[in-house]
Amino acid sequence: MNLADFLLSEYGTASSTPAPVNRMMAAFAADFRSDKDINVGVGYVNERTIPHELILEAMQAVIAHPEKYKVALNYGGSQGSPNLIDSIKKFHVDNGIGGLTQELVDRNEVIIGPNGATSLLEGIAHVFPPGIVITSDPMYYIYCNFLERQGFEVVTVPEDDNGIRTDLLREKLGGLGLGSRKNDV
Repeated sequence: MNLADFLLSEYGTASSTPAPVNRMMAAFAADFRSDKDINVGVGYVNERTIPHELILEAMQAVIAHPEKYKVALNYGGSQGSPNLIDSIKKFHVDNGIGGLTQELVDRNEVIIGPNGATSLLEGIAHVFPPGIVITSDPMYYIYCNFLERQGFEVVTVPEDDNGIRTDLLREKLGGLGLGSRKNDV
């Protein structure tokens, strides 16, 4: 059985093609020479700078307490680590941060995403119905690819020294709704 044998939703179909950033990182990783190349991109740290002993110590502590760190070697649920969520809630209540009380914390849901900015942007994409997103060019391609997979249309407008070029923005806004919105300059 292969992927073509399954009936996928529109989002599933869009997601079956690796994102541009995934393709770029895979191509880079295939030719990366750890003794010669340097990449300051996400996920390519200098292995010599990683505190291996501290990571090992932390992992041993986690594995030694499965009652607290359930399925610690798995990804876990989509909401993030229950232990981390409980710890964050407790910290905020115990320290009175933001005026949070136990009652307020218990009424709300805490979700731990993959990283701060992307999690916030992804949350917004789940709240608003798909529509047109106008952003600068160059765009934040990782997030914009996610938006496109969610059904949003991303329209990019080049910048100059003062920000988004308003002349081109007016042109793009004027061209919306004329049948072809994908007319990036």
